[in-house]
Amino acid sequence: MNDKPDTISKLLLDQEKDLRFHLAYLAYSEAWDKNNNDEIRIKLNDLIKSFSDNEIDSKTFYYKLDRFRTKTESRRYTPIKSQRKKAWRVNEAKRSRVQRHK
Repeated sequence: MNDKPDTISKLLLDQEKDLRFHLAYLAYSEAWDKNNNDEIRIKLNDLIKSFSDNEIDSKTFYYKLDRFRTKTESRRYTPIKSQRKKAWRVNEAKRSRVQRHK
């Protein structure tokens, strides 16, 4: 008998208007894509769901997420403290343009 769930799917909870949640969702999404283990994916879903429901703060979220990410990802998605929202949007638009035209 197979006790595994059918398939684990990525949660689509992104809130682009909330910058902190959007960054957390991007980190979750990248960790999700790089891990094929169903148990890890279930933990990632629980983690982003807890963050979405305000059960945990961003510091706790990134602390728990860090064990599912590679070292290069950890440096890329740190909480933004010194960058203004407008500057982040300009950089994000530039990055997406470059990605789109590759």
